[in-house]
Amino acid sequence: MREADRGRVVKPSTRTVAQFFTEWFAAIEPSIDATTWQNWKDYASAYVIPRIGGERLQSLDEPQLLKLYAALLAEGRVKRDRNAEMYAHWADRVAKGETPTAREVSDACKTTIHAARAAVRRYKSGIVPKQMARGLAPKTVRNIHAMVHRALVDAVA
Repeated sequence: MREADRGRVVKPSTRTVAQFFTEWFAAIEPSIDATTWQNWKDYASAYVIPRIGGERLQSLDEPQLLKLYAALLAEGRVKRDRNAEMYAHWADRVAKGETPTAREVSDACKTTIHAARAAVRRYKSGIVPKQMARGLAPKTVRNIHAMVHRALVDAVA
């Protein structure tokens, strides 16, 4: 009752995390840098909304967010590892005694010619791609956390 007297009672809502993020991005666009806004929007659509977008905003709690961050660190990557694909194709052709061109690598792996040219240059100079982890980099997860934190602070306000 004291909380109600102070005006701190929150009416129950069925609004989801995804619905809130849609409204929130429209509201904050004029107040933050364009690249930050675009990066946050990309993070939300690629990593946050697919995993917790259906949750009710009011029922979101710390354990759910910690599970989200742990899942992103362990297996959050959504982009394919094109560099490893290009290297496998290039190395296979070289092993057969052929000299694949960047255009052939690009066509076979469905990448841009620019990416294939740079990759072929690296491979010829002995730089081999490292296996990419299935999870996101810790820095990316920190960036996602910063965005979620700001959104939830704004939601409370």
